[in-house]
Amino acid sequence: MPLSGTATLSFAVREQAEATVMLFNTLGQRIATLYEGTPPTGEPQTTQLDASGLPSGTYFIRLQRRGETKTQRVTVVR
Repeated sequence: MPLSGTATLSFAVREQAEATVMLFNTLGQRIATLYEGTPPTGEPQTTQLDASGLPSGTYFIRLQRRGETKTQRVTVVR
């Protein structure tokens, strides 16, 4: 997913549990925590990713919940 400004991220969980959405660089360093909390079951949650201050490159958005991890690659372009 190419990105140059701000993006809205959306996710939902099947079971209520604490969830964290984080942004990492290619070195595995956490750049930002975009969401942290316990979202309601089945209700879409949204959070914003502001890439305006990030240098061009590849980043990873990671959703972690109860030992499960989902990762999405994002490319910031200028």
